[in-house]
Amino acid sequence: MNTFINKINENLRQNKLIYLIITAVFIVGVVLGVYSILYMSQASKNDVMSYFNSFVSSVSDKQINYKDLIIESMKNNLIFFIGILLLGFIIVGAPFVLIIVLVKGFLIGFSFSLLVNILGNRGVGLALIALVPQNIVIVPFIIICSSLAVQFSMAKLKSKFTKSVVSNEAILSYVNFYLFSAIFLVAGIFLETYIVPNLMKIIIKKFYV
Repeated sequence: MNTFINKINENLRQNKLIYLIITAVFIVGVVLGVYSILYMSQASKNDVMSYFNSFVSSVSDKQINYKDLIIESMKNNLIFFIGILLLGFIIVGAPFVLIIVLVKGFLIGFSFSLLVNILGNRGVGLALIALVPQNIVIVPFIIICSSLAVQFSMAKLKSKFTKSVVSNEAILSYVNFYLFSAIFLVAGIFLETYIVPNLMKIIIKKFYV
């Protein structure tokens, strides 16, 4: 684990600009997600509010279905994980990696803004509980993996101009480094499946029922 952290630190020092660009793109996505709620129709907001009220009224009686939750969490997060990994192998993959990062930021910003907009001040606490725990782990993971994918994609592009070949060692290093970083993804999925739903249940029972 220490070796992995040291490699991340070294990679960060050598590729500060790429990390800064990806972080900036993520922040832009969050901001766009937050402000997009302003263009949501009142009918759509009412539908969401109706769904939320139904959820609140039944949450105290429902058992949490962890099986469905972990399948949903894995499906949602693996889309980003596999997409970014594969784009790193494509010469023109870097711009598409940035689009994925932008989308991830947008989804987080939109979800937070939606709860706050519909529930007012009461929605802030629920939004923080629903989004922060897993994303404290998943967002750094997305930024690190996206940076690695962009670096590898750019290396492949450079090799086309220099008529060189990306070595098998470099490919193996990229894949191993990427897969090892998936420990953060596993931790995020665990939080999203087993911790967040129970925290939300406690908060909803205490303040919303």
